[in-house]
Amino acid sequence: MNIRGMRPRSSSPWNTRGTFGWGVLAVLALLVFQTAASGQPTSASEPQSELGTIAGHVSVPEDAKVTGPLQVLLMAPRWTTMWNADLQKRIDAYFERHRAAFVENPEFFTEVSKMAYRDSIIFTISRMQQELGPELESVVMEADENGRFEFTGVALGEYRVVVIGQQEQGSLLLSESLEIRSALPQFIEIRTRIQ
Repeated sequence: MNIRGMRPRSSSPWNTRGTFGWGVLAVLALLVFQTAASGQPTSASEPQSELGTIAGHVSVPEDAKVTGPLQVLLMAPRWTTMWNADLQKRIDAYFERHRAAFVENPEFFTEVSKMAYRDSIIFTISRMQQELGPELESVVMEADENGRFEFTGVALGEYRVVVIGQQEQGSLLLSESLEIRSALPQFIEIRTRIQ
């Protein structure tokens, strides 16, 4: 399955349930499996004299009933900037398109925001896959059954860690930012829900 080929099951802006999760999760799971099988290092950056480690834990919100594995994506600043820019464009476009509906039902903005986050992360992962090719495998992994994950050989710098999962109510996105300043392992707890 090609991540670029994923489209929501319905073109309706009202369809916010289940259009994101399984397709992206399947592709990310395949990439994790390929990474484990190939034994490649887990940094898609240019080699540097000092590399760090990111060890983390995903704290799933109590109200989220996760129905599958959690995929963890490590995004360098370039990808985070692309994601944020695309997200803002989508929110602006959706706001203009649904302005009248927001006046009648302000809670609808929450649903449209979820669509914007979902569509934007799909777009960003697609671009990462196009440009990184096989190196995308080095920045994607599956959290273990306890929600733990670890990226080794990470170039020093700022990163965003995004967790993607499927829950009974649709997709789940969690995210945190961090900066790697030395070779000492850095721990991060992922708990901020963005969708």
